[in-house]
Amino acid sequence: MLFIYFCENAHQRANAILRCFPTRDSILLVNAFKTYVRPIVEYSSVIWSPHLKRDINYVEKVQRRCIERLVGMKTLSYAQRIHILNLPTLELRRLHNDLVYCYKIFLVLLMCLVTYLHIVFLICNMRTQL
Repeated sequence: MLFIYFCENAHQRANAILRCFPTRDSILLVNAFKTYVRPIVEYSSVIWSPHLKRDINYVEKVQRRCIERLVGMKTLSYAQRIHILNLPTLELRRLHNDLVYCYKIFLVLLMCLVTYLHIVFLICNMRTQL
């Protein structure tokens, strides 16, 4: 499964960030997570997005483990942590990416249709002028 590779890579990157930054400032570490870890998990998520609950939890564990290690977050539940840090779940982010991708596909198809109709209109117009 392709998403396991992405998750393992993201776990390694999150651990490296938590080891390398001497500060425990939550805002800085969350921004580092958003910048360096989340793009790994979201890369091509439209293609490899898991549908089984255990696989979704496996992907979500990347964010869960990272924000659990922040100062003051150990005793809180995952839902409380993401609410305090104002982070969406990775599942919600994948859904958003899927919707954006569908919109882009629809927009391209619509533009192709408009272009086709415009060409047909021009051809019909040329025939009437002759």
